Amino acid sequence: MAFATTNTASASAALAWIFFDRMRGEKPSALGACVGAVVGLVAITPAAGYVSIGESIFIGTCASVVSNLMVHWKNASTLDDTLDVFPCHGVGGMVGMLMTGLFAKDVGLTSGHATTFLVHCGALVFVAAFSFGGS
Repeated sequence: MAFATTNTASASAALAWIFFDRMRGEKPSALGACVGAVVGLVAITPAAGYVSIGESIFIGTCASVVSNLMVHWKNASTLDDTLDVFPCHGVGGMVGMLMTGLFAKDVGLTSGHATTFLVHCGALVFVAAFSFGGS
């Protein structure tokens, strides 16, 4: 199951990236598809063994669209992140972490258990504060 969800999240993220670029009026590219695939892999990593294939498609698509928006926002700013590491790996990981708490089998928010989701939200805040302070 982890193999199937990983593969489909990556594929859906690659497709979502190029379709979202096209919707924004930009030319779709192979580089965009590759970046989208990486974002999908980053996002599905925490959830790979705990979600269904349909949920993995949703996770990959959401992470790709959010990361795509963050890349465009970063490019419009004066921030220096030449390789788009934070918008792709950082934001993609955050989306995947929150989606794991949302969709995880038997313990996720969609299963009626808020504990896992709240723990993931708390961990996200803690790690973001720690990383900001450390850097």
